[in-house]
Amino acid sequence: MIVVDTNIICYRYMASRHSEAANAAWARDSHWIVPFLWRSEFRNVLAGAMRRRSITVESAIEIANLAEAALAEKRVLYFCFRSFATCFPVGLFGL
Repeated sequence: MIVVDTNIICYRYMASRHSEAANAAWARDSHWIVPFLWRSEFRNVLAGAMRRRSITVESAIEIANLAEAALAEKRVLYFCFRSFATCFPVGLFGL
């Protein structure tokens, strides 16, 4: 399992200098867990790319559909609370 944020999702589904690393992570382990709001954040990135004319509306729709199909069942509602509960007892934050 790999916990990813919207940036990693963007690297996976939108061409960038980080796409190769994101694709390698997916190839290594495609069981990604994503934050509950990933779709809204991802659509915001797509909207920005459309405003900059980096992608067309049709491309944005296709990219969104691909990402949503791959990550539909992988979101975590209480990601922050679960990770803190796991990290604090074992001292990962140096506390």
